[in-house]
Amino acid sequence: MTNELSLADKVIIVTNQQYAEKADGRFGGVGWETMIIQGDISNLPPESTKYITIVRENDLTKGLPVFLKTKYVIHWGNKQRESVNQQRLLNDLLNIDKTPPICAKPEYI
Repeated sequence: MTNELSLADKVIIVTNQQYAEKADGRFGGVGWETMIIQGDISNLPPESTKYITIVRENDLTKGLPVFLKTKYVIHWGNKQRESVNQQRLLNDLLNIDKTPPICAKPEYI
């Protein structure tokens, strides 16, 4: 897994309450995975978009491990936002910036 993470351009982490509890307690395979991911994250610049976390829990705080609380996440707990979240994930994976361009200053200012 360590080699695969170093070769990957993007990594998707899908979490829920059970994953968060295992990650925070460093239990089993999730605990091992947490340590490897933390090591890789620590070597990345702060603006890195390599890791995309998807929280599949209605309560965001219950589904998010402590080590990912300061990182970018997609809250995918609500089925009603399915298409919005799919588009957001696709934009993130393809590095599509949906920020509108800054317009020229109006003449009256």
